[in-house]
Amino acid sequence: MENILKPWMLVFLLLWLRVRAEVCDPDTEYLKDDQCCKMCGPGTRMNAQSSCKDPNCVPCSDGEYQPKYTNGNKCELQPYCDPNVNLEQDTLDRTRRVPCKCKAGHHCSNEDCLTCVRNTECKAGEGVLREATPFNDTVCQKCEDGTFSNETSAVARCTPWKRCDEASEIIKTPGSPTFDVECGKSVPRWPIVIPVVAVLLIFVMGSGYLYKKGVFAKMLKKFKGGKHDDIEKPCAKVDLLGPLEDLVDPEINVQQEKGAVWEAAHSAPTQPEENEDHSFQSSVQERDLTENHNPLRQEEGKSDHAPCPESNSTYGN
Repeated sequence: MENILKPWMLVFLLLWLRVRAEVCDPDTEYLKDDQCCKMCGPGTRMNAQSSCKDPNCVPCSDGEYQPKYTNGNKCELQPYCDPNVNLEQDTLDRTRRVPCKCKAGHHCSNEDCLTCVRNTECKAGEGVLREATPFNDTVCQKCEDGTFSNETSAVARCTPWKRCDEASEIIKTPGSPTFDVECGKSVPRWPIVIPVVAVLLIFVMGSGYLYKKGVFAKMLKKFKGGKHDDIEKPCAKVDLLGPLEDLVDPEINVQQEKGAVWEAAHSAPTQPEENEDHSFQSSVQERDLTENHNPLRQEEGKSDHAPCPESNSTYGN
């Protein structure tokens, strides 16, 4: 019985040893000559002359990369990014693939992104609604009321107008889609209001004083009468009298009576006496008559009176 078990035990042992030799770590090891050998780490490659348990690993060259453990002797090539079509790369990394991308201010012209084009810039009066992405262009919109944009840009948005301080500033220049509001210092109102109020008060007080003194009434009377000289003085009272002889001085009447007696004593009056009496009476008449040759009488206790306008009264009435 023992002779029968020994061959089977030997076969089982050989199979167990063979299976154990083929079980290696798939990420870091590889099987060579029925044994597990070490691989080179990411960013490196294996030199041709390497041992199984201690391989000779060298770094990848510029423009190459190795993302995982390997037992190969070559690294992967990084993609070529042509700057003539606005492509560029980030800093190269030997452990990973660095893809091409568009330069700043550009986006891919198609899904494959083999070339890039410049982002659209929004002009003055417009703002950016959505900024460009690596695969989409800029979206612009017109600035709404109360906002503005005074530059051409692919990233600037519409900016709200400046708000002037109501207490100390005024709007010097109104805002527009392309320009901001310009504020200026407001001028104080009291230097203007106070002089105006003072002038009005002086005018009102002066007018009241003149009205109280009756100056306005006199001026109104003057202009209604059509006169533009000094205000009229009160006129003297003029009476239309009877015969002119009542106005002659009594001494003049005595002389006239003596002349009449002398004339009666002589047959013919002399011419000089008649001329003298006539001249005297004419002088009296011219002095004491109005413009219409009516006798004038002055009131007692008054002097320098202007005659009143004459009426149509008839002498002796």
